[in-house]
Amino acid sequence: MNYNKTVISQIKHKETEDIPYTLGFQKESRDRLDLYYGKSKWRELVKPFISRVWTMDCQQKTEINDLYTRDIYGSIWREEGLMAHLEKPILSEPFLKNYIFPQPSEFFINDEFNTARSEIEKSKESFTLVHIPWGIFEKSWSLRGFENALTDMSASIKFYEELIDNIAEHIMGFVDLAIKLPVDGIMFGDDWGGQSGLFMGRERWCRFFKDKYRKMFDKVHQSGKYVVNHCCGNIVDILPDLIEIGLDVYESFQPEAMDIYKVKKEFGMDMTFWGGLGAQSTIPFGTPDDIKNEVSTLKTKMAKGGGFILAPSKDPPPETPIENLIALIDAFTENNR
Repeated sequence: MNYNKTVISQIKHKETEDIPYTLGFQKESRDRLDLYYGKSKWRELVKPFISRVWTMDCQQKTEINDLYTRDIYGSIWREEGLMAHLEKPILSEPFLKNYIFPQPSEFFINDEFNTARSEIEKSKESFTLVHIPWGIFEKSWSLRGFENALTDMSASIKFYEELIDNIAEHIMGFVDLAIKLPVDGIMFGDDWGGQSGLFMGRERWCRFFKDKYRKMFDKVHQSGKYVVNHCCGNIVDILPDLIEIGLDVYESFQPEAMDIYKVKKEFGMDMTFWGGLGAQSTIPFGTPDDIKNEVSTLKTKMAKGGGFILAPSKDPPPETPIENLIALIDAFTENNR
């Protein structure tokens, strides 16, 4: 099977015989599946439609002690549980002063590019992506603190504009490096919303971020590659804007945050949606039959007119029962045992 061709056909809004999908698992889930199937068997069942050949690590950290780390930008994080928590942002006040952003070359010192090229060579059948995981908004709050960044948008506008100008230029350096690799697409990531809507509202999103992302997306398109963007939450209000600035694929399509069938019907001719299966609802709390039925519905309804890549909206959480993990593999691969 030509997995690459199938994904590209969907992005071009053409229906395909096989619905492309991705199915990732956290380590705990992988270990349980290894015990059930044998170490390699379930991996052979999951087809490699999409391969993220390299995630550019834009948040490198050095250990301070057992609990705290400092990222390459200077902010201090508390490493506790599954998530890291921003403890002390490097820019405690709304002033850039003499702050200097690290150069992209400072992030890549272990032959990452040759390693990425090797992975690309191994993944020729797949639709290949390089992932730039930290976007303009997320980088602004990791430098300032989340509440401070949102406050800056209203109370320190000139500072915030200067800050994100610098961040956008900084991220563009990663884009310049990423587009040199022979991949099919560049994947951005920036969480602009919670499950009830945008953190900053559409007006401020357009004011601060729209044109900056337009320039990044334009550069990717000029290199002959597709643009993919990860964003959690409900961002329905800016889907027309993202279509306008050239987003090809929107990932983390969460049914808990929006009416995904309505959204696909309204915007599905202009954008491809990647996700759709609830990782906060159906996967951990449904029955195996619930999972199989929902996957069947997604394949039937979402596939109309193309523009769909099936996936859990997030990797299944650690508390997911093994029966549900097995049902996921069965439903995605259509191997019923």
